[in-house]
Amino acid sequence: MPGIYAGDTKSLVFPVMCNGYLKLEYETPNSEFDDEFGFWGHTRAYSIEAIISPFDCNGYGLKTGSDSGLKTSIKSIPSLSENVTSNRNTYQSELFSAVTARKNHKMMLFYNANVQFYLENTTIHNINQPAEYKLCVKIGSGTATESKTIIISADTIYGKYNPNYLYDGITSSKTLLDATTTISGTTVTCDSTENITVGTEIFNSNGVSLGTVQTIPNTPVNGDGFATTFTLSSATNYTQALYVSQPKEALYVETMYKVGFSYSNSGEVDLYLNGKKLTKAVAGTKTTNNTFATSNSFIGQDGTNLNTQFMGELYEICMYNGLDPTDYSTTINAGLNDMLFYYRFGDE
Repeated sequence: MPGIYAGDTKSLVFPVMCNGYLKLEYETPNSEFDDEFGFWGHTRAYSIEAIISPFDCNGYGLKTGSDSGLKTSIKSIPSLSENVTSNRNTYQSELFSAVTARKNHKMMLFYNANVQFYLENTTIHNINQPAEYKLCVKIGSGTATESKTIIISADTIYGKYNPNYLYDGITSSKTLLDATTTISGTTVTCDSTENITVGTEIFNSNGVSLGTVQTIPNTPVNGDGFATTFTLSSATNYTQALYVSQPKEALYVETMYKVGFSYSNSGEVDLYLNGKKLTKAVAGTKTTNNTFATSNSFIGQDGTNLNTQFMGELYEICMYNGLDPTDYSTTINAGLNDMLFYYRFGDE
């Protein structure tokens, strides 16, 4: 029978720069004849699902000045300007997660020494680039099973006219960088590279990618704080007018996602998003009899918070016996007898 839900969905909130987690404390059996309890004693196929709204672990990057981007948001981390080169480790946001370390931040949903389930940032910079995430599962000491990037930022403007925009119908996802550029090989010269950093994608006037920025001179040459040349990875289909992405927003911070994985008796891992299979792979290292490490486990980080803090809203998380994803995208409806653990937050 379909469920009908009304009212606000409640969650456990992990604000940016927090040090928060749920500790699933392991207890040694009373005697050598007692079985391990809970999921620690589970040795068959299982699945984990979570309903989440992830926050932005990149922040709003800056190239000049001494500001720190967004400083009052619980959903996007502050980001110290690249122009600040001294005493960076005195800033709380840098101590929590240095800008250079955010490109591989892992948002840990479940951690056991033998099983880790997390989102991982796939971006390489944060200049006009919120974090974007892939889904990962690591079993044992093997290589993680990963999806493609599944949670992305938005850069499309609708129904607004600006002569500097590049349009596809009434929408635009690209804006003019400079209309008076010159190019020699893969080196571009223009008036200003205010919004450019290594990894920025550049487009021609047809919206075709010219590649990503590979290098930028260390010393600006035009006196306004911005370099005037940069090197692309390629420059085919070059046109004089160059375009970059419109301002990107992390709209996913207001979106619920149901993420999950299953692990079979034969060591196969399936990843799921909103109940749909993303990828199937054999785990890099199969744990003996699908065993969990007999040690404390965590929801929200790895227990040390070494670049693994989940930042976002966690509505539900469940581990259950079996391989099939549960039916609904807004709740986890595993059978009571199959549940190994289940947490739902905010109920009165």
